[in-house]
Amino acid sequence: MSQISAIMSTYCRNRPGRSCPNSLRRALDSVLVQTFKDWELVLIDDGSRDGSEHVCCEYAEKDKRVRYVRFEENSGLPAKRYNDGMRLATSPYFMYMFDDDFWYPHAMKTMHEAIMGKHSRCGMAYGLADYVDENSGVKKMGFGEHWNMGVLAKKNILGNLSVIVPRRTINSVGGYDEDVLFRRWCDWDLWLRIGAKFLVGRVPLSVGCVVHSSSDSVFKMVELRDEDKARIRKIQAMANRRVRLQGEL
Repeated sequence: MSQISAIMSTYCRNRPGRSCPNSLRRALDSVLVQTFKDWELVLIDDGSRDGSEHVCCEYAEKDKRVRYVRFEENSGLPAKRYNDGMRLATSPYFMYMFDDDFWYPHAMKTMHEAIMGKHSRCGMAYGLADYVDENSGVKKMGFGEHWNMGVLAKKNILGNLSVIVPRRTINSVGGYDEDVLFRRWCDWDLWLRIGAKFLVGRVPLSVGCVVHSSSDSVFKMVELRDEDKARIRKIQAMANRRVRLQGEL
């Protein structure tokens, strides 16, 4: 059994001639070059129709630590596929990767040492993330404010790829919320639920890069309106929500 299960879901990223044509390969390569070697990658193809499955199969054949799973029908919900990935994973720790982002080679080593050492009592630890828009060239270094639940309630302060979560934490709070309203909000919502129940540790080192350039990314396609936020807050306050979330996993 490996120590870390990296979960990555992909959909139609094999697109020569479009923005970020090599983003899927870039993301996969960043996993394979990790200095920490005791990992598995649960790679989920969410019904791609552009040849992405051939890229995924190529990497699964290249490295046996890559476990490729394909769904024939696209879910449209990142939360659902990342929950599927955690169901299939075998490791005591989870890390997450979007298919247009990439890790630095020390990412897994840094976060594993943190959760096993200084932050071993925490229900989650996170590092910093660099942000770049490849179209404009604008780059923000070291995104990841000091942990503060009041600030987190207003805005997301950490990148999805910079987090490590013990399995025991997910068993306690449940996985990502698969309600369609949480399509863009699901990782932020998970951090809030973890922070409400556990200590959270911070590592002041950038472990990867979040890339904002794809016009068809969930971040750019799904507007987070004020009325949606109000509806989401009502769902978050539901007394029976915890039971539903635990049932998903």
